[in-house]
Amino acid sequence: MISATSSATATDTASGQATVQINQTFDDFLQLLVTQLKNQDPVSPMDPTEFTNQLVSFSQVEQQIHTNQNLEELIALQSDTWLGQPLDYLGQSVEVVGGTFTYDDEPVEMSYGVSSGAAGVVVQIVNSAGTTVYQEAGSTTAGRHTLTWDGTTSDGDYAPPGLYRVVASAVTSDGEMAELATATQGVVTGVESLDGETRLLIGGVAIDPADIIAVRQTDEN
Repeated sequence: MISATSSATATDTASGQATVQINQTFDDFLQLLVTQLKNQDPVSPMDPTEFTNQLVSFSQVEQQIHTNQNLEELIALQSDTWLGQPLDYLGQSVEVVGGTFTYDDEPVEMSYGVSSGAAGVVVQIVNSAGTTVYQEAGSTTAGRHTLTWDGTTSDGDYAPPGLYRVVASAVTSDGEMAELATATQGVVTGVESLDGETRLLIGGVAIDPADIIAVRQTDEN
Protein backbone atom coordinates (compact mmCIF):
# COMPACT_ATOMS: atom_id res chain seq x y z
CA MET A 1 0.00 0.00 0.00
CA ILE A 2 1.51 3.27 -1.10
CA SER A 3 -0.33 6.55 -0.96
CA ALA A 4 0.99 10.03 -1.63
CA THR A 5 -0.62 13.41 -1.79
CA SER A 6 -0.64 14.93 -5.25
CA SER A 7 1.41 18.05 -5.87
CA ALA A 8 -0.32 21.38 -5.43
CA THR A 9 -1.92 23.05 -8.44
CA ALA A 10 -0.30 26.14 -9.90
CA THR A 11 -2.62 28.53 -8.05
CA ASP A 12 -2.07 26.74 -4.71
CA THR A 13 1.64 27.64 -4.59
CA ALA A 14 3.07 31.02 -3.63
CA SER A 15 4.48 31.54 -7.13
CA GLY A 16 1.19 30.46 -8.68
CA GLN A 17 -0.72 33.05 -6.68
CA ALA A 18 1.89 35.65 -7.57
CA THR A 19 1.47 34.81 -11.27
CA VAL A 20 -2.28 35.36 -11.07
CA GLN A 21 -1.77 38.65 -9.26
CA ILE A 22 0.87 40.00 -11.66
CA ASN A 23 -1.29 39.04 -14.66
CA GLN A 24 -4.28 40.88 -13.21
CA THR A 25 -2.14 43.91 -12.39
CA PHE A 26 -0.58 43.91 -15.88
CA ASP A 27 -4.03 43.75 -17.50
CA ASP A 28 -5.15 46.74 -15.43
CA PHE A 29 -1.97 48.58 -16.40
CA LEU A 30 -2.54 47.96 -20.13
CA GLN A 31 -6.17 49.11 -19.91
CA LEU A 32 -5.05 52.30 -18.14
CA LEU A 33 -2.29 52.83 -20.73
CA VAL A 34 -4.69 52.44 -23.65
CA THR A 35 -7.21 54.81 -22.02
CA GLN A 36 -4.57 57.45 -21.41
CA LEU A 37 -3.21 57.16 -24.96
CA LYS A 38 -6.70 57.59 -26.38
CA ASN A 39 -7.31 60.69 -24.31
CA GLN A 40 -3.90 62.34 -24.53
CA ASP A 41 -3.47 65.76 -26.05
CA PRO A 42 -2.15 65.25 -29.63
CA VAL A 43 -0.33 68.55 -29.38
CA SER A 44 1.43 67.55 -26.16
CA PRO A 45 1.76 63.75 -26.08
CA MET A 46 2.79 61.98 -22.88
CA ASP A 47 6.38 61.04 -22.17
CA PRO A 48 6.64 57.26 -22.83
CA THR A 49 9.62 56.86 -20.48
CA GLU A 50 7.51 56.11 -17.40
CA PHE A 51 5.45 53.49 -19.23
CA THR A 52 8.63 51.88 -20.54
CA ASN A 53 10.07 51.71 -17.02
CA GLN A 54 6.89 50.07 -15.74
CA LEU A 55 6.96 47.52 -18.55
CA VAL A 56 10.55 46.65 -17.63
CA SER A 57 9.53 46.28 -13.98
CA PHE A 58 6.70 43.92 -14.92
CA SER A 59 9.15 41.86 -16.97
CA GLN A 60 11.61 41.58 -14.08
CA VAL A 61 8.89 40.54 -11.63
CA GLU A 62 7.60 37.92 -14.06
CA GLN A 63 11.10 36.46 -14.48
CA GLN A 64 11.50 36.23 -10.69
CA ILE A 65 8.15 34.43 -10.42
CA HIS A 66 9.25 31.89 -13.04
CA THR A 67 12.44 31.34 -11.04
CA ASN A 68 10.39 30.69 -7.90
CA GLN A 69 8.20 28.23 -9.80
CA ASN A 70 11.28 26.30 -10.88
CA LEU A 71 12.50 26.17 -7.28
CA GLU A 72 9.14 24.87 -6.10
CA GLU A 73 9.25 22.13 -8.74
CA LEU A 74 12.76 21.13 -7.59
CA ILE A 75 11.57 20.93 -3.98
CA ALA A 76 8.62 18.75 -5.06
CA LEU A 77 11.01 16.44 -6.92
CA GLN A 78 13.18 16.14 -3.81
CA SER A 79 10.09 15.18 -1.80
CA ASP A 80 9.28 12.46 -4.33
CA THR A 81 12.85 11.17 -4.05
CA TRP A 82 12.57 11.04 -0.26
CA LEU A 83 9.40 9.00 -0.59
CA GLY A 84 11.32 6.48 -2.64
CA GLN A 85 13.90 5.88 0.09
CA PRO A 86 11.45 4.50 2.70
CA LEU A 87 10.17 2.10 0.03
CA ASP A 88 13.33 0.10 0.76
CA TYR A 89 11.77 -0.79 4.12
CA LEU A 90 8.81 -2.58 2.53
CA GLY A 91 8.70 -6.18 3.69
CA GLN A 92 11.47 -5.60 6.23
CA SER A 93 11.13 -6.32 9.93
CA VAL A 94 11.94 -3.18 11.91
CA GLU A 95 12.24 -2.33 15.56
CA VAL A 96 10.66 1.00 16.43
CA VAL A 97 10.79 3.20 19.50
CA GLY A 98 7.33 3.34 21.09
CA GLY A 99 4.78 0.93 22.50
CA THR A 100 1.91 0.97 20.01
CA PHE A 101 1.55 -2.09 17.77
CA THR A 102 -0.95 -4.11 15.76
CA TYR A 103 -1.82 -7.64 16.89
CA ASP A 104 -3.15 -9.85 14.07
CA ASP A 105 -3.14 -13.33 15.66
CA GLU A 106 0.64 -13.55 15.25
CA PRO A 107 3.15 -13.23 18.15
CA VAL A 108 4.56 -9.73 18.59
CA GLU A 109 8.10 -9.09 19.84
CA MET A 110 8.75 -6.08 22.05
CA SER A 111 11.34 -4.79 24.47
CA TYR A 112 11.82 -2.42 27.39
CA GLY A 113 14.81 -0.81 29.07
CA VAL A 114 15.53 -0.85 32.80
CA SER A 115 17.94 1.44 34.56
CA SER A 116 19.58 0.51 37.84
CA GLY A 117 17.67 0.84 41.08
CA ALA A 118 14.32 -0.71 40.09
CA ALA A 119 12.68 -2.57 42.95
CA GLY A 120 10.20 -4.15 40.57
CA VAL A 121 9.00 -4.01 36.98
CA VAL A 122 5.47 -4.47 35.63
CA VAL A 123 4.76 -5.04 31.93
CA GLN A 124 1.20 -4.52 30.68
CA ILE A 125 -0.55 -4.97 27.34
CA VAL A 126 -3.32 -2.41 26.96
CA ASN A 127 -6.02 -2.45 24.27
CA SER A 128 -7.33 0.55 22.31
CA ALA A 129 -10.00 1.14 24.97
CA GLY A 130 -7.33 1.54 27.66
CA THR A 131 -8.06 -1.79 29.35
CA THR A 132 -5.16 -3.95 30.50
CA VAL A 133 -5.60 -7.37 28.89
CA TYR A 134 -2.31 -8.91 30.02
CA GLN A 135 0.20 -8.26 32.76
CA GLU A 136 3.42 -9.88 33.95
CA ALA A 137 6.35 -9.11 36.20
CA GLY A 138 9.37 -7.93 34.25
CA SER A 139 13.06 -8.24 34.90
CA THR A 140 14.62 -5.73 37.29
CA THR A 141 18.12 -6.21 35.93
CA ALA A 142 19.55 -3.06 34.35
CA GLY A 143 19.57 -3.25 30.57
CA ARG A 144 17.35 -4.11 27.63
CA HIS A 145 14.86 -6.95 27.95
CA THR A 146 12.70 -8.59 25.30
CA LEU A 147 9.44 -10.47 25.44
CA THR A 148 7.00 -12.00 22.97
CA TRP A 149 3.24 -11.65 23.39
CA ASP A 150 1.18 -14.30 21.61
CA GLY A 151 -2.17 -12.69 22.33
CA THR A 152 -2.89 -14.58 25.53
CA THR A 153 -4.78 -12.52 28.10
CA SER A 154 -4.43 -12.68 31.86
CA ASP A 155 -7.70 -14.66 31.93
CA GLY A 156 -6.23 -17.33 29.67
CA ASP A 157 -8.25 -16.27 26.63
CA TYR A 158 -6.91 -14.80 23.37
CA ALA A 159 -7.17 -11.12 22.59
CA PRO A 160 -8.87 -10.13 19.33
CA PRO A 161 -6.84 -8.56 16.52
CA GLY A 162 -6.43 -4.80 16.79
CA LEU A 163 -4.29 -1.98 18.12
CA TYR A 164 -2.51 -2.48 21.44
CA ARG A 165 0.17 -0.80 23.49
CA VAL A 166 2.89 -2.23 25.70
CA VAL A 167 3.50 -0.28 28.91
CA ALA A 168 6.47 -1.12 31.13
CA SER A 169 6.77 0.53 34.53
CA ALA A 170 9.46 0.35 37.17
CA VAL A 171 8.74 0.44 40.87
CA THR A 172 11.34 2.58 42.58
CA SER A 173 12.68 1.99 46.08
CA ASP A 174 10.28 4.60 47.50
CA GLY A 175 7.29 2.93 45.88
CA GLU A 176 6.82 5.36 42.98
CA MET A 177 6.00 4.15 39.46
CA ALA A 178 8.16 5.29 36.54
CA GLU A 179 7.31 4.40 32.93
CA LEU A 180 10.14 2.76 31.01
CA ALA A 181 11.14 3.19 27.37
CA THR A 182 9.67 0.54 25.09
CA ALA A 183 10.11 -0.64 21.51
CA THR A 184 8.11 -2.95 19.27
CA GLN A 185 8.88 -4.99 16.17
CA GLY A 186 6.85 -5.49 13.02
CA VAL A 187 6.98 -5.82 9.26
CA VAL A 188 6.61 -2.68 7.15
CA THR A 189 3.55 -3.12 4.94
CA GLY A 190 3.29 0.30 3.31
CA VAL A 191 4.53 3.87 2.92
CA GLU A 192 2.44 7.03 2.90
CA SER A 193 3.13 10.72 2.49
CA LEU A 194 0.73 13.29 3.89
CA ASP A 195 1.30 17.03 4.23
CA GLY A 196 4.97 16.58 3.41
CA GLU A 197 5.48 13.97 6.13
CA THR A 198 6.54 10.45 5.16
CA ARG A 199 5.37 7.58 7.35
CA LEU A 200 5.92 3.83 7.31
CA LEU A 201 2.96 1.57 7.96
CA ILE A 202 3.27 -1.44 10.26
CA GLY A 203 -0.17 -2.97 10.23
CA GLY A 204 -2.44 -0.10 11.20
CA VAL A 205 0.30 1.94 12.87
CA ALA A 206 2.02 4.83 11.06
CA ILE A 207 5.57 5.48 12.27
CA ASP A 208 8.27 8.04 11.64
CA PRO A 209 11.28 6.46 9.85
CA ALA A 210 13.47 8.36 12.34
CA ASP A 211 12.07 6.15 15.13
CA ILE A 212 13.54 2.97 13.62
CA ILE A 213 16.37 1.58 15.75
CA ALA A 214 16.95 -1.74 13.96
CA VAL A 215 16.17 -3.42 10.62
CA ARG A 216 16.11 -7.17 10.09
CA GLN A 217 15.36 -9.26 7.03
CA THR A 218 12.24 -11.37 7.23
CA ASP A 219 12.19 -15.09 6.41
CA GLU A 220 10.65 -14.29 3.00
CA ASN A 221 13.73 -12.18 2.12
